[in-house]
Amino acid sequence: MTTSIDIVRKNKLFKGLKQKEIERITPYFKLELFKRGDVIIRKDDKERKVFLIVKGNAQVQIADMDGKTVPLKILKPRDFFGEMSFFSKDAKRTASVVAISDMAVITLEEESFDKITQEHPAVMKNILVNAINQLQDSNRRVLEKIEVEREILEQRIKERTLKLHEKNRLLEEKNSIIHRQLMLAQSIQKKFLPPERFNLPGLNLETLYIPCEELGGDICGYVEYDGNVTAIYAGDVSGHGVSSALVTIYLKQLIDNIAVTETKYGHRQPRQPGEVLTKLNSSFMQDINDGNPELYFTIFYLLYDRREPSISYSSAGIHCPPLFISKKDVSLLFDLSDHPIGFVEDNIYETSRKTVNRGDSLLFVSDGVVEAYNGKENFGTERLMSYVEEMLKSSGRIRLADINLKVEEFSGSNRHKDDMCYLLMDFV
Repeated sequence: MTTSIDIVRKNKLFKGLKQKEIERITPYFKLELFKRGDVIIRKDDKERKVFLIVKGNAQVQIADMDGKTVPLKILKPRDFFGEMSFFSKDAKRTASVVAISDMAVITLEEESFDKITQEHPAVMKNILVNAINQLQDSNRRVLEKIEVEREILEQRIKERTLKLHEKNRLLEEKNSIIHRQLMLAQSIQKKFLPPERFNLPGLNLETLYIPCEELGGDICGYVEYDGNVTAIYAGDVSGHGVSSALVTIYLKQLIDNIAVTETKYGHRQPRQPGEVLTKLNSSFMQDINDGNPELYFTIFYLLYDRREPSISYSSAGIHCPPLFISKKDVSLLFDLSDHPIGFVEDNIYETSRKTVNRGDSLLFVSDGVVEAYNGKENFGTERLMSYVEEMLKSSGRIRLADINLKVEEFSGSNRHKDDMCYLLMDFV
């Protein structure tokens, strides 16, 4: 196949040139043949040559961010390409051109191309027209692609929104079920807690219980015997929430069973506090703890005998000993507590005794009270004692609600990390 005047004349690049002008430039062209799949122009190359298609088709291609080939345009006979490389000496090819069939093209080298464009301004005009058409075509395809992607995106958003609404509906439904179950569990747990204010022989008692979640792990209760002796206890199961609440219900039943023994004559008789905690520890480690070091509880347990009057008590893992409040001063009932229940197998807990007078009081608070945090420090036992002394001086009375308000003011916006339990015993 040889280059002819007719081939040059029919190409879009030389539209508007006269016959004699075509005849003069035809010798500049060189015929080149390509097989299907050949890369005619490679992206980023700096080769400066213009191609005029005589036969066959080519595809303009680029690669996306994932390296996949993206076809941009199909070039056919009478089309030309590669001309934009002549407008900048440092210009790189912006796309690849690949033969998608066997092809014949005629080419112009840089020197010949420069001479033709200088002598024939119409050629430059054709190049500009072609560039404008390519730009418009590219913009149209980009806009079409954007519109298609927008429609796809809108459809996906609608589908995902519907799925999200359905998931939210199911989640709200499940949350509602869980909330109702928690409220039921909370009402059951409250039945195992003593009332906020109640009286026992020789005792006036007040309690205040504030769980950090719907359900808590603090425990408080009492066991009456013959009208003269009463057992009172308060404690804290490790953790909080549903699992801790279930353990407190189990412990209350266990304490009620262990606290009393029967004489050989069938009379109910209270066990001493140390014996109660020893049996509690043994049962808890066998039935519940099962060697889990994170499952334990702390407890303060006392017997009040109004005939003497006196208290016998034992404690396990209590961080803040109860405050003993007399007309003279406020002091800690003891300095150190024994191991928490569930820590040491076969541990033997001791019983201590103290004489009390009518008018004395005993204040127990759980760890959550003294460990309340304001972002810098804990509320602490010393601050608790100091505030109780202030209350006694100002009003002569201790009010649990006022103590809790002081703790809340101290904590500010910091959320409580543990349940808070208060128990006040007035000996009367």
